[in-house]
Amino acid sequence: ETEGWPVALALFGRHMVDRHLDVETMLGELPDTRSEIFAYLSDRVISAMPDHVQEFIADCACLETWDPAACAEVTGLTIPEVEMVLSAVSGYGLLCIDLGAQQHRLHHLVRDQLMAIAPPPRLRAAHGRAARYYRRIEQYESAARHSLAAGDHPSAARDLEQLAPALLESGRHRILTALLPSIDASEVDSRPGLLLAYSRALRLLSRFDESSQVAR
Repeated sequence: ETEGWPVALALFGRHMVDRHLDVETMLGELPDTRSEIFAYLSDRVISAMPDHVQEFIADCACLETWDPAACAEVTGLTIPEVEMVLSAVSGYGLLCIDLGAQQHRLHHLVRDQLMAIAPPPRLRAAHGRAARYYRRIEQYESAARHSLAAGDHPSAARDLEQLAPALLESGRHRILTALLPSIDASEVDSRPGLLLAYSRALRLLSRFDESSQVAR
């Protein structure tokens, strides 16, 4: 969690500059808990951004990592346009860590705040676009998670069915048992291969009774 403090300090400094506050006045305005501080600072820093940057952030809040290609898919911008906006967002102190290969990540408290204030229809639509992007580049776990968040259970089931053999082969079967119960039963029941994979995953976790029930 130590990565959060540089982000908080950057937001703190930006808010002070934008509002011409001294340190004592600024400290007097801050809430008590860390999550409240992040919500307070990110809300005020974001509200001071240009409209096009705010819209970009609202759409990209659904992404766990921000890279130009994913952001372009979600926002409908070109990659050069995305790179310009990412530079602006970084200047506001919102991107907490550089993952390399032009990938960045928001601090999870900032991301949680952004997702909390985003209109649900807009957030679901952004998740849907993200799912299509990750499916196209064959990152099916991300595609399944975004499909679920978008409420697209048929696509989530197809993504998980595509992913299941690799999960079992690599020992990551817990991902299968974590995601599959969130999908509508009707979508799962119509896919025997997915049910079989789920049964195997449950057996690997020594959940034998559940495994037998699924296999019937």
